Amino acid sequence: MFSKKYPVTCNTKNVSKDCTFVAIKGFSFDGNDFIKEAIKLGAKKIVCEDRHPKTLSLCKQNSVKFLHVKNARIALAELSAKSLNIQNIKTKIIGVTGTKGKTSTTYIIEHILRNAGFKTALIGTIINKILDKKFEVTNTTPNSDFLHMFLSECELNKIDFLIMEVSSHALSLYRTHELRFDAVGFTNLAHEHLDFYKTMKNYFKAKQKIFKQLKKKAIAIINTDDNWGKIAFEQIKNKTSAISLNKKTFKQTRKLIPKHMPGEFNLYNFSMAYLICKNLGIPKESIFNGIKNFPGIPGRLQLHTLKNGSRAFVDYAHNPSSVQEVLKTLRPLTKNLITVFGCGGDRDKEKRPLMGNIASKYSDKVIITDDNPRTENSQQIINNILYGIESKATNKTTVKNNRKDAIEYAASISTQKSIIAILGKGHEDYHIVGKKKYHFNDFEEISKF
Repeated sequence: MFSKKYPVTCNTKNVSKDCTFVAIKGFSFDGNDFIKEAIKLGAKKIVCEDRHPKTLSLCKQNSVKFLHVKNARIALAELSAKSLNIQNIKTKIIGVTGTKGKTSTTYIIEHILRNAGFKTALIGTIINKILDKKFEVTNTTPNSDFLHMFLSECELNKIDFLIMEVSSHALSLYRTHELRFDAVGFTNLAHEHLDFYKTMKNYFKAKQKIFKQLKKKAIAIINTDDNWGKIAFEQIKNKTSAISLNKKTFKQTRKLIPKHMPGEFNLYNFSMAYLICKNLGIPKESIFNGIKNFPGIPGRLQLHTLKNGSRAFVDYAHNPSSVQEVLKTLRPLTKNLITVFGCGGDRDKEKRPLMGNIASKYSDKVIITDDNPRTENSQQIINNILYGIESKATNKTTVKNNRKDAIEYAASISTQKSIIAILGKGHEDYHIVGKKKYHFNDFEEISKF
């Protein structure tokens, strides 16, 4: 995959002769359980938080160095960055964080820069790529060992700009610990990931960490129409080059936005991309040309026109505010809005009734279905959603546990002037039940009709 081998890694799939293996206690796996395998594969140094007698004995028997650390995630970031000389890489890094809009904004920025003649790389939810070469996608923001290998590969390919989505988890779990950004965008903050952060305040604090990773002359573009963005702007405006994004910015981009990307939220995404590129010194004409011919994004209001003339939009909206923004955009376009959605299992339960309530308020017909139930009971998730739907809206609500059946049913009840919103999975091409992953893609399914 990469041109050279990992010198430091936390994944036994990447272990090679003489490398350093960092044992991280994850949420699904404990890296300490893989130390023996890493040594067999050729690791010559083991780094971990525990001084377990078995590990110490294993290292001694195999003449492997052992390093005890307080935080294995920080150690992974620091050791891999040093081994690959990350601080001297010339590729400029643009980071975009926020609850909504990260993927769209990074795609738009990458398109503008590439359209302007620059060599680009992209890291995010949908794709990791250097020029046209694609790499594996695991998390929105990968682990630090992958990030540093990716940056090293960017250097080999003389990439001018790396544009990346920066998730709150990446900031909290030190995945971007050693990175320094040339530009950062803060899109917004809304109800999400409270299963992990418990409170919005904690979630916000995680996002704020990105501002401490700005280079000296870097810029921060912050959406101050968002309440949390306004707070972030006030806190950093005297410490760095912070620029406010608000509806006044729209006058620069409103007339340029492609017709296939409607909605106020897209105005914010395009405006964020415009301001970041402008403040990086990209000529206005090049920015405008890039916006005008932007082709769109898989799973972000992705349009399919059915054989009966109705239109279906597939979107990744999977939290209350995103669902509201999408449905608010589609509501004026039809007198028959059909919404298909569900909520993921083993994730934030508080948002389920909220999403049910929003969907029932905006839609003429609501079809509740599965969306990666994982190890939770599918019907219980649906019951949580139903709890938020007012009694007067139950007559327009239908439950179809099987997502394929739900999409087929939506198509069957649609007419020429209907709009179908299929929300939650967007670009994803899988469905997780229990711990098994099956192939499934919303756009593929609706395209059958």
